Amino acid sequence: MILLDCGEEVSVKRLADRRIDPVTGKYYNSKTTPDDQLIKDRLEQHTEDKEEVVRKRWRVWDDFIGKIEEVYRPYLFSIKTELYSEEECTDIISEMMQIPRRD
Repeated sequence: MILLDCGEEVSVKRLADRRIDPVTGKYYNSKTTPDDQLIKDRLEQHTEDKEEVVRKRWRVWDDFIGKIEEVYRPYLFSIKTELYSEEECTDIISEMMQIPRRD
């Protein structure tokens, strides 16, 4: 089991910064904003990505993950995602998905 461990402030910042292009369904943030002004103008923030909503979801997640960690601790591999960029995290996970299972 892989736990992507990221603190509340970083999680809130990343999610609250997320925008979606309703035409293509592609996600952007302040670092990946497209050069095309037409796309920039149509970017939207989902209601669930607003800071106050993300913080409420975080509290639910925090309670839930504590219970999961208790049960699965021996099988848990934790990645401190705050130490890596989103792209690096994606690369790490992609590599881990290619590792053969140990039976």
